[in-house]
Amino acid sequence: MELEPLTGVERRGTDCLKWDAMKRSFGEEDLEAFWVADMDFHAPLCVRETLRHWADTAVFGYYAHPQEWKLAFLDWMERRHGLRMEAAWLRFAPGIVTGLYWMVSALSEPGDAVAVLKPVYYPFFDAVQDTGRRLVSCDLRNENGVYSIDFDALEALFDRERPKLIILSSPHNPVGRVFLREELERISALCDCYGVTVLSDEIHQDLVFPGHRQVPMLSVRQANTVAFASASKTFNLAGLQNSYLILPDPALRAKFDAYARSVLAIHGGAEVGELAAAAAYRGGEPWLGSLLLQVRENFELVRAVLREKAPKAVVTELEGTYLMWIDLRAYVRTKEAVKELVQTRCRLAVDYGDWFGGKDYVGFIRLNLATSRENCLRAANRLGDALASVNIAR
Repeated sequence: MELEPLTGVERRGTDCLKWDAMKRSFGEEDLEAFWVADMDFHAPLCVRETLRHWADTAVFGYYAHPQEWKLAFLDWMERRHGLRMEAAWLRFAPGIVTGLYWMVSALSEPGDAVAVLKPVYYPFFDAVQDTGRRLVSCDLRNENGVYSIDFDALEALFDRERPKLIILSSPHNPVGRVFLREELERISALCDCYGVTVLSDEIHQDLVFPGHRQVPMLSVRQANTVAFASASKTFNLAGLQNSYLILPDPALRAKFDAYARSVLAIHGGAEVGELAAAAAYRGGEPWLGSLLLQVRENFELVRAVLREKAPKAVVTELEGTYLMWIDLRAYVRTKEAVKELVQTRCRLAVDYGDWFGGKDYVGFIRLNLATSRENCLRAANRLGDALASVNIAR
């Protein structure tokens, strides 16, 4: 397969969240953006050509929502992940986070416990707490930057808290793990034993590196399970708001449909999002190949710089996602010290570890690698030099 070259784009001044709205999260604007999980690359050519043709029609009336966006996704899932699904299982959501809010609301009651594995993508916490559910959690086991599921702790949590749901991030954001089938089977067995419904966020499923293979949760279990997927991370289409809720279980599907009719009154998305997703799944594979090579190169580059300049920083191996998880606790241990080093001295906007799990993750950062090699090299050198000076000062 001939790869489609990536083309970078200057995004500052385009009203993008990542580059133009830093002040709300960081208190200042003149930083290098490595936080929000989207890319500094143009979308695939097939998507741009499709949307140019759509715009040239200049008629943006009511849309019939043909099945192509679903069929293209079904074909992609069977071809890339070996999972055969049915169009009848699919429902629309504008984004995965919105879909999580909907599913938590549809499949549980206020006061029910909902479990997560920390550290984890922080909107999971909001989807539980904002809907009046009770957040319960256990931590992934961390052995010098290698993360795994602590099944004894997870079973103890299930036994103690009796959660109605568990929300998984698979591949895992922020630690970049691609879970093995055996791990997912053990989660499934525990959920069967304790009557827990699985909500599996698999938005990063296509961003997996050689030596690892994404195992869809729906290939392990389909009863009492909902999966979430989207072209948004794979092809940099988040702003077009088109995601998939996958409900093979007829009982869960009926519950969600009843909730959608009575509360949401929404059944489909915007034409532009559906067209873009269909085009990406049909023709975006060469672009994705280039992206994976670039992200891996960026990861190796940043890791090499940190090994040379700040060898006590613990870099977690990147199995999946384009998000790099770094433990800086050998150098900085407080929120204030992390911010002073990363933001004030290095001028970087990153996601801070405590966002993903509270005080136990102060000293960690998440770095977005979906940008140019030059940006990553500049960030790595700034961070390495700043950490080296902290080490020398001690």
